[in-house]
Amino acid sequence: MPWVPEERFDEEVGTFARVSAQSTLPPVNGAAALEKEPVGQSKILVLFCGTGSVERQFTKQFPNSEVVAVDIQPKWGPTHCEDIMRWDYRQFRPGHFDVVWASPPCTEYSQAKTVGIRDLRAADRRVRRTLEIIRYLRPEAYFIENPRGREPHGLHTRRCMSNLPAPHLVTYCKYGTAYRKPTHIWTNVPLRTPLRVCDSDTPCEFFRQQKVAQGGRAMRAGGVFAKGMGARENLYGIPSALLKQLFHNLTLHEEVHAFLSELLVREDLSEMSVLVQSAVVESDPPEFEPEPIALAGVRAEVTIIPEGGWESDASGLSD
Repeated sequence: MPWVPEERFDEEVGTFARVSAQSTLPPVNGAAALEKEPVGQSKILVLFCGTGSVERQFTKQFPNSEVVAVDIQPKWGPTHCEDIMRWDYRQFRPGHFDVVWASPPCTEYSQAKTVGIRDLRAADRRVRRTLEIIRYLRPEAYFIENPRGREPHGLHTRRCMSNLPAPHLVTYCKYGTAYRKPTHIWTNVPLRTPLRVCDSDTPCEFFRQQKVAQGGRAMRAGGVFAKGMGARENLYGIPSALLKQLFHNLTLHEEVHAFLSELLVREDLSEMSVLVQSAVVESDPPEFEPEPIALAGVRAEVTIIPEGGWESDASGLSD
């Protein structure tokens, strides 16, 4: 029976699909695992693409790739300059994209928002729409990025995210920026190397960053001011070293896919499941080599996503 998204109508969001709470490498079912586009061209969809840092790093690591970028701001030069709430994502069939990356606007969730009333309902609607798109497209891998906020406003505290796998915490200063910017990344990709975090156990070289991840300056403990980053555009980009580490984990998918193709050509199907399991478990990929920045150590507090697939149900309702 073909996969059909489970849908219902929501007055504020429109039709939206329930998003999975499980994540894994795609299941291996012999020839059925190869019923997608030929190996060779990786495809990524970037939602809320902003400055294009994700696309640039992805095409650098996967030169023969197709990029679709969606953003409401024409100045970023997206391939689709549209409001995500009105964008027709069903023009692409499920499985078309290998990767979906989403960086929903963080303004309403940010701890830096100290003026005005937070419109969390509108922010949650955009996130639910993002989850709807991921659910429909069924990519091999997804990433959702958002700065870590404080309760009860941070995205990780919102009901629409409550059934997703626990996010990975990372601080940008560990990847070459002058500001700390604690950030959460949700993904279904098992990370071979934990993301790096600046804290009292693993501080940056000078521990205190030179700047803060906001426009204006901010006062630190002791009455010392730290400079802001000026224009918001200076904060939108994601460090290339971080993206490099995350995308490095995607090569295993391509290796297994190519390995299956070779087995099918040889018509050696009897031992396929055993050989594939060996390739996944016993393969020894090259270690990730971070760009040269000061490192004091790495904490191994990271959640490894168990195998399971897109089978479990999860609600996407906001408070």
